[in-house]
Formats: sequence, structure tokens, C-alpha cells
Amino acid sequence: MEQQQTQSNTKRLLIENVEIHPATAIFPMMEEAELKELAEDIKKNGLKTPIELAGDGRVIDGRNRIEACKLVNILTIETVNSWLNTEEAIIRYIISLNLHRRHLTESQRADVAARLASGQHGGDRSKASIEALTQEKAAQQLSVSESSLQRAKYVQTHGVPELQDAVKKGEVKVAAAAVVASAPPEEQMDLLTQGKEAVKAKAKEIRTKIAKPATDTTDKGRQPEKQSRKQHEKLLKKILQIYETLPEEFRKRVVKELAEKSPVVEWLRSPNKAGKSAELSEAT
Repeated sequence: MEQQQTQSNTKRLLIENVEIHPATAIFPMMEEAELKELAEDIKKNGLKTPIELAGDGRVIDGRNRIEACKLVNILTIETVNSWLNTEEAIIRYIISLNLHRRHLTESQRADVAARLASGQHGGDRSKASIEALTQEKAAQQLSVSESSLQRAKYVQTHGVPELQDAVKKGEVKVAAAAVVASAPPEEQMDLLTQGKEAVKAKAKEIRTKIAKPATDTTDKGRQPEKQSRKQHEKLLKKILQIYETLPEEFRKRVVKELAEKSPVVEWLRSPNKAGKSAELSEAT
């Protein structure tokens, strides 16, 4: 009975007529070499596993097999209907298939989760978007933290397309990509042309600057501090020179009216400053 039902659900379709479900397009494709290998196997042995469709006829499993068939000029494919009709059930099924079948890195899963949470898809943007999940739900379904999801979302909104692709393919970790995405687009592109190690190094450099501003302990680095101290001392000496030209009674009144914690008063009260200690003590 089950076999008859399966056969009734199976039919052949022209490849050009199939539509990919946008949630399926979020997941990364096979690498080019893997795809060519799959194409040669299909050419030699045929399509062993039918392409799976949702209740509305859109492809929910088999996108790589479809692309492999195109490479070897196979025009029709065998499909099977899963009868999944609700978006929630379809998305959950697509996620489950890809997580168990594909060896996705944490960064790749975060990228997928961020797209699910924002209703994006991984293909032609002229096509309909998917129904967005909450960040919490998307993170849970992809087994990543919400912070990783948010970093991926930042890359998707601020990173150049090439940086986004590097995360999606698993070439660059999302944590490093999120930091580099804060740089100008031309700098992002320059780093990507240098390779993933350059991206990683730049991310580390930016993080270090944010966490702890660089300090120069050389004589050159301390020069501004020395200059400031000299200017301060010079100003205090000038104040003392002016103070000494004032009449005695006026000097006493000035000192009384100054705030007790004034650094100028403290300096004037110092016994090393022109012998003014006794006079200031009497005045105050």
C-alpha cells in the first residue's frame, strides 16, 4: 500500500519548470568540484534519489542534484511530493535535512539563522521572501547563540557581498567577518583579496584597539605628557611672580578667597616655593 502511494506521488518534471523554495536557497551550495563529481555520478548511474517537493510544488530538497543534472544536460527529473503544506513545517524540515546531511560550521549555521530571522533567501532577490522567524527561534533551530546570529546579521547588512559569501561558504568565521564589516567597503575587498588570514589578522587588530587603546611607552610616546607638565609648571611660576608683585594685604585677601583645594593654593603653600610658607600660613 505504501509503495503504491509513493509511486502515485512520483512524477517527472522539466528542470526549467521547477521552483526552489527560498528557505532551501539559504543554505550554501556544494563546492564546484563536489558538484561536478555529483554530476558525473548522475550521468553514469542516474538520479538515485528523487527531488522532493512541498505541497505547493516547490523544491525543498535536491537543489544540488538539480544543478548537477543541468551540468550534464539532463532536462527532466524525477520528483516526489512530501505533502508538507505549512511554512513552519516546511522550514523545520529543510533545516533538519541540511543540519543532518551537511557538515556546516557554526558560522554557516549563524548565517542561515540570521537569514531566517530576517526573512531573507539565498537566491534571486526578485523572488518571494520567506516568513521570518524570531531571532530566538531561528538561533535555537540552527543550534547557535543569538549573539552569533546578530553578528551574522551585521555582516549581511554591512559587509560587501564577497564577505557575505565567504561566511556562507565557511571560508571566514562570522566573528571575524562582523569586525571587518565595520571597515569601509574598499578595505573589506582589499582584505578579501589577500585571503582569510588577512581578514582574521585585521579583525584581531580592530578588536585589540577597541578593547585596549594602544599606548606608546617610548620617549616619543611620553613627549606630549612631558610638554604638558612643563607648561603647567611654567604657568604656576608666572602666577607666583604676579602674586609677589601684589601689596601684602591684597595677597592675604586673595589667598583667603581661593578655594581650599585649589591646586594653585596647594602649590603656593609648598615650603619649597620661594619661602612663602610662613606668609601663606599667617594669611590663611
